[in-house]
Order: sequence, then structure tokens, then C-alpha cells
Amino acid sequence: MIHFITASKDATVYTLDKTKNTGLDEILTVSKHYSRFAEKDDARVFIRFDLDNVPSYVTASDVSLCLNLTAGEELPISFSLFAYPVTSSWNMGVGTFVYQPTVNDGITWNTQPHILQSGSISGSQNFTYQSLDINMNVKPIYNYFTASGNYGLVIKHSESIESTSLDYGVMNFYSKESNTINEPLLKLKWDDVSGSYSTGSLSPLTASSIIVKSKELKPTYYEGGRVKVNIIGREQYPLKTFSSSFSYLNVKYLPTSSFYAIRDEITKKKIIDFSIYSKINCNSEGNFVIFDTTNFPKNRVYRLLFLVQRAGFDEYFEDDLTFELRNNGNSRY
Repeated sequence: MIHFITASKDATVYTLDKTKNTGLDEILTVSKHYSRFAEKDDARVFIRFDLDNVPSYVTASDVSLCLNLTAGEELPISFSLFAYPVTSSWNMGVGTFVYQPTVNDGITWNTQPHILQSGSISGSQNFTYQSLDINMNVKPIYNYFTASGNYGLVIKHSESIESTSLDYGVMNFYSKESNTINEPLLKLKWDDVSGSYSTGSLSPLTASSIIVKSKELKPTYYEGGRVKVNIIGREQYPLKTFSSSFSYLNVKYLPTSSFYAIRDEITKKKIIDFSIYSKINCNSEGNFVIFDTTNFPKNRVYRLLFLVQRAGFDEYFEDDLTFELRNNGNSRY
């Protein structure tokens, strides 16, 4: 299962303007480059996720920091970014990239908190001919937060890269102020299926051509808490037999290597992708999925997708129906 946490505050600090605050800007920037006047302009991102309200059922075995790229400029073929915890509090501030308030106590390059640059308490991601979105394993940092206090973290180039004369370009990401589905997320993941896949007296679904779809999916759910959806797998072309029962009603179970994803229907972006943390479960009544809607983007329409792996092949299915996630019981209409 996956539990989302949205950022409580974020901002960028710059070497070129050491007093600039961008706490309310829609963009976060990580950079190591030189301006057209050969002025060095490094940028770091500071971000904090509030962990105080993580539900007791969350037992995170994997933690990912996720930021979505808006644009990249003059980036090298291969490079790395790093994340480290910070050890003191900081204020987000009310500045933007183009607007500086007269009086502001928000974070700047000159007022950034101390960074704990420990190799054992860090996260990193390598980029070589791949997506430039950040999807970084930060489990060691999460463990540090829960044990020693959470003041947030910084995303930056390494010290050696920041001090070099080489240009590593600019990466701009959506901030929490962007009001889009692409806001920064901390994803807490755990396998809630392992050891609990129980088929009872059901028979396996072994037909060569199958259909997978939801059963009794509601058109609307409300943000917060877990949702259970029953899943049906059946033969697409059942053999005709002389029987008093309808063969389409026979419940059979999918293989244990079956997964689900959840896709936003407007952007076609998967907010939950196929992984070991999105397995399809089973009990004596059939297959089902459980997903956590806490901090899902609200007032949007989603569709369930399914992946069944068997006989060395991947089979993909889209559910016939969609569902809307609404905000605290209030319709968007």
C-alpha cells in the first residue's frame, strides 16, 4: 500500500542572490550553472513533510521523495542529486522569484539551516538518459526524522559539484504552491499483501483469454482513509456447457503476480504505479484491492488499471468505470 504525504513548506535558495526568498513561488529549482555574465548561481531546494498525522496502520518499508520536473536547461548526460536532513527549523517566507517583500524572515542562502551531510543518512538519484523527475529513496532520512526530529531536508548537488567550475544546468520542479496534481510528495510504501493471499476453495483463472475489471466500484469516494474495491477475473470466452448456472458468475482467482495502478484521467498520469506495493489481494470470496486515499489530489477523476503476470507475459487491463475523489464530502459542482 502507499500513503501520500504532501509538503507542508518548501522554498529555493540561490547563491547569486543570497537574500532572495521564494517561499511562495510555484517553482522549485536545483541548479549548478553560470549566468550569461559568468556569475555562479547555484540553487538548493528545502522541503518539509509533516509526519505528525501518519496513521498507525502505516508501516513504511520504503520511502520515496517525488518531485515532478517542469523544465530542464543545459543538463549534462549523466549527473546525480542528493538529499540530506536539516537539523534546525526554518521559515518558508512569502517571497517569489520576481517579488521580494520589504520585510521577510523566510529562508535564504544566508539563513539556510545546518545540513547533516552524512552518507548513511541521505538519499541520492542518478540521472542518465532517463526521466528527470525525482523519485528518490529517502528511507534513511525518514528513519532519522522519526528518531531525531523532523526539520525537513535539502535537495542539492554534491559539495564537490557545487564547488567545481563546470556547468550542470538548471532543473525546475513543481512546488506545493503550483496547485496541480504534480505537487511534491513523500510516498510511504509497504507490502500489506505478503502472507495474506488466501484463495480458499476458489479455482485459479487459467484461460488463455481473460477479462479483469472492478466489481461494484462506487462513482465517488471521499478523501481520507482506505478504500476496498472487489476485482473480478473471468474467462473472456467460457466454454458452453449444459448447466443450470451462469458460467460468468463463477469466481476464480488471479495469480499472486497481479497488480493494480491508479491513473488520473485528465493528465493520464499514474498516481499509483504497478509495484510490489500495489498487489491485488485475495480471500475466499475473490480478489480485491485496498488503497489509501489520504492526500490524493481531490476533485479529480481516476481509473483503475490492472497488470497480470503469468507464463512469462505481462497482460494489461483498463477498468470500464472511473471514480471521482472528492474533498471532505463537498462536490466540485
